Amino acid sequence: MRELSKIKSISYIGIENPSTFTEISVEVAGLRHLISQAEEQICRLNQALTLVELENEGQNDRNSSKTT
Repeated sequence: MRELSKIKSISYIGIENPSTFTEISVEVAGLRHLISQAEEQICRLNQALTLVELENEGQNDRNSSKTT
């Protein structure tokens, strides 16, 4: 079994205390990019989960056809 605990992070370069319109806009853009990276990872995991479920269904179908 694989190692179960591992620190994972997505980081970005931002402005520590944004105060101007431009600084806040840059910070929002950075955070939106960060969110899109997290959503991409979620989609990859969902795709992998779907493939595992389909594989398990196929194995169950093959096993049930052997017993009947």
